[in-house]
Amino acid sequence: MGSFKTYLPLVWKFPQEYSTHLFLLVWIITVFFFFSIPQSKIITYILPLFPSVALLTSCYLSSCFDLCSQSKRMTYLIGYSLLSMITACLFFLIFTHHLFLEVSTDFLLYLKIMGIILLLGLFTSLVFIKQRSLISLVIICLITNILLLISLTYGAKYLNVNSVKQLALKVKLLKNIHDPVVSYYHYYQDLPLYLNETVTIVADWKAEGILNQDNWRREFIYGQYFQSIKPILIDEDFFWKQFNGDKHIFVLLDQRSLNDFDSHAKAYFYLGKENDVVLVSNQPPS
Repeated sequence: MGSFKTYLPLVWKFPQEYSTHLFLLVWIITVFFFFSIPQSKIITYILPLFPSVALLTSCYLSSCFDLCSQSKRMTYLIGYSLLSMITACLFFLIFTHHLFLEVSTDFLLYLKIMGIILLLGLFTSLVFIKQRSLISLVIICLITNILLLISLTYGAKYLNVNSVKQLALKVKLLKNIHDPVVSYYHYYQDLPLYLNETVTIVADWKAEGILNQDNWRREFIYGQYFQSIKPILIDEDFFWKQFNGDKHIFVLLDQRSLNDFDSHAKAYFYLGKENDVVLVSNQPPS
């Protein structure tokens, strides 16, 4: 906020002199307000504004740093390091012990490694602060960030718990060309991509207030006005007639819906699970 309060009046009075800051402010404001218009808002929509926020904030911190005396600079550096150390400790404790966020157990090892990297980097930076060597601190920051990115890259495959890639690939191996794949009361966005075909979706499409809820059901309801998608949107009655019939059908559903699914199905075959998604079929795999 300090950077905005500082640069907004300056940009307004001296646009030529602060043209770079003007560009960054326009970048931030344009992205933020443009993606604030639609009712469907996801944090990833505003990711493009973070580089400009980082650049503007760094300009502000750099100008504040230049105005400080040598003693105050060291005080700020030490304070920053201590604050970063506390943040790293919280990062290590919170993420690895599931206090606030739920993460995959397979990703815990990489989180612990990232926490250790942060702590080692901060302890090392405290040692070099006494030597008043800015180059050493920059090198430490670069090495720490590179190691963090490497750890995150190797652990990324366990981070996306919403993907059904492995189940989709399994379905491709088991199904015949005319066997339908059904998504039961949930829509998995990557499923049609990995299957390279249309997926049938089961839901209560006549539910009251469906147009007032900001979710995938409303998007499909609106989408049918622009594209003929009614054949892939089926209700539960129609689904059970097909599933309990002779046609071979593959179904993906949330694990929490399995008990309800079991109460309606005459018989089904459990084919696999990925994260909280279960794959079943009405016929044994051939």
